[in-house]
Amino acid sequence: MTSIRKRMGVLFLGTAIPLVLASAAYACASLATLSINPEKGRPGTTVAGTGANYCSDPACSDVTIHFKSRSGPVLATTRPGADRRIAFEFKVPRAAAGWYSIVAVQSKADGSPVAGTPGRDSFKITRRGSADRGGVAPVWFSNQTPPSESPAPSGLELPVSTSALFALALAGFGLTFGLGVYWKLTGKLNAPVSA
Repeated sequence: MTSIRKRMGVLFLGTAIPLVLASAAYACASLATLSINPEKGRPGTTVAGTGANYCSDPACSDVTIHFKSRSGPVLATTRPGADRRIAFEFKVPRAAAGWYSIVAVQSKADGSPVAGTPGRDSFKITRRGSADRGGVAPVWFSNQTPPSESPAPSGLELPVSTSALFALALAGFGLTFGLGVYWKLTGKLNAPVSA
């Protein structure tokens, strides 16, 4: 029984450790933030926006602000400063009244998205003469930019990319699963063991 318990412990650790590494890599990434001010207005209104944790490296693209989705109409384009912050303005486009996504997209030289992007916020388009009853923005728009007097959180800089850690976690999981199948097929999990 002791040998089977040891083998099961190896299988458990072989699965748990890669998953913990992948989770830590995701949690430690510096997520891009976006904040729109004011949060609601009529079409044609000028709106200001700020954000933090964007790539300021010359190899990274400008940050493009889109309406509705990553590939929606472009509202503005801006370049992050050395402090990784952005600031921009745009005019509210013509659209039906309601909540809309404002998405800040940035890519690396190879065209892949910069880690932690896009930044997201919401904006409510209102109509002249309509009673604005307020409402609550959907929960996925809750990330906000830290106040300008406080430094932007830099997050934990990992020695490898998040995607490399995720690939490592998948490889560890596959190796552990393969080891378990091998032990099962060779009968080593069911082999009698003397105490």
